Amino acid sequence: MTATLGRYRLLAELGRGGMAEVFLAVASAATTSFSKLVVVKKLREHLAGDMDFVTMLVDEARIAARLNHPNLVQTLEISENDGEYFLTMEYLDGQPLHRIIHRGKGKLPLAMHLAILSDVLQGIQYAHDLKDYDGSPLNIVHRDVTPHNCFVTYQGQTKVVDFGIAKASGRISETRHGVVKGKTAYMAPEQALGKDIDRRVDVFAVGVMAYEAAIRGRMWKGVNETEIIRRLVSGNIPSSPRAVAPEIDDELEYICKRALAFDVNERYESAAAFQKDLDTYLKRIGRPSSSEIGEYVSKLFAETRASTNAVIEKQLAIVKAEMAAGPARNPAQSMTSTTDASSIGGSDPKRRTGGHTEVMTGALTGAGPRVPAPGPGAAAAVAALAPAAPPAPPPDLVSTFRANAKSLLPLVIATVVLAVATTLMTIVAVPMLLSPSPGPSSSVPVPTASMTLTLRATPLDTKFSIDDGPPQDNPFIGKFPVDSKTHQIRASAPSFVTQTVSAVFDKDVSLRLTLAPVRSSAPPQPTTKK
Repeated sequence: MTATLGRYRLLAELGRGGMAEVFLAVASAATTSFSKLVVVKKLREHLAGDMDFVTMLVDEARIAARLNHPNLVQTLEISENDGEYFLTMEYLDGQPLHRIIHRGKGKLPLAMHLAILSDVLQGIQYAHDLKDYDGSPLNIVHRDVTPHNCFVTYQGQTKVVDFGIAKASGRISETRHGVVKGKTAYMAPEQALGKDIDRRVDVFAVGVMAYEAAIRGRMWKGVNETEIIRRLVSGNIPSSPRAVAPEIDDELEYICKRALAFDVNERYESAAAFQKDLDTYLKRIGRPSSSEIGEYVSKLFAETRASTNAVIEKQLAIVKAEMAAGPARNPAQSMTSTTDASSIGGSDPKRRTGGHTEVMTGALTGAGPRVPAPGPGAAAAVAALAPAAPPAPPPDLVSTFRANAKSLLPLVIATVVLAVATTLMTIVAVPMLLSPSPGPSSSVPVPTASMTLTLRATPLDTKFSIDDGPPQDNPFIGKFPVDSKTHQIRASAPSFVTQTVSAVFDKDVSLRLTLAPVRSSAPPQPTTKK
């Protein structure tokens, strides 16, 4: 039998991050035949009692609930059920832009690619301009506009998703000064420096995507995160697509260079201004319709879409049969074993992209998806849909859905919108705040835990030394074993006062230092983020 959360029946786990788990679910009424697919983002059980994380989820819901635009994902509600906090969002039938680019092997037509970005800009502009109920500006900045967070449906509609790290006025859980959030490969210079940011960081991010559309490749291909940050803060940004693709015309060259300007005052002042130039260019080269975009994506993922729909149909049939069978036991104690169905495609389990690591829940290797078998009262009604499975001890809710994660892996692709919201976020130069939850016991040795140390300092030619080790460049990002010991970090630069600070390596640590000139009487001003 499927498990429930409030009035939602959870069909399968789509993804899991440090803060939340994401499920495909169905909203249904026990007394009617009404049912609707939704995506449920649930705060992980071990965090539900921590008000800091509950506040973060509420903040995300508060921002998302105010967004009502065709090019932004819709959040339906935030709820609490028996101590479990969760968001409910619309289910989108389509693919994230990065999957479309990857599947198309760089053949996504330029006009189609730019038309998608035009819709992205329209949604972002709406968010930027949004006001609260009292008329005060919300000052929303997405901070993570990337191909992973731009979703295209099979009808050709573009949706921007994942406002989980958005900056906005009135957030209860504010980002601390100097903490940087977002994916490095799409980050603006001022964002990488941890400075105060505004809507123009989102303009820069879409500028990176426009540049990549023009050259049919990655802007920072082959460049590691540390080097990307170094180039960003020094203004060494590859803003000219013509340098890579000489055939690029003057108009597109100008659009990309302006969107990627190092000086924010030379950049497009708004997403609307960026969109206006992009639309003018599209009008000249011929803008494809939404139906043409939808047809392209549908053909590209025809097999995946058909297989996904087949699995969903089976899952919904099981739910309907269980509802017809009458009241059941506690869902968390009435789960049965799973059965194998036909394979519905695979995906790379892990792919590294500049400044971002996409972690899937696992690759399908021929075993096929696993779907929950029907409860005892529904066996006859769904016998034609799924073969009987041998009985198994009733596992707990979370374990069961982890076991089912591979069953609908293609739904991570088809409905990855919200999975992305929790699994694809990279926080640069900021404490991760979270530690991985303990998994099931296993005889496999557990690797030594590691933490990330991020160091930045002014001036730029500062050198760092960790425990009197060799000098390291500024900025510095490195991995170290978690030992819960205090380590000494020294920052030095010519004509500046050397500064030494302590840091405990028990979780991710970010340090931002400002060295005082030798002749200055101003004392050093360290700012430590742990």
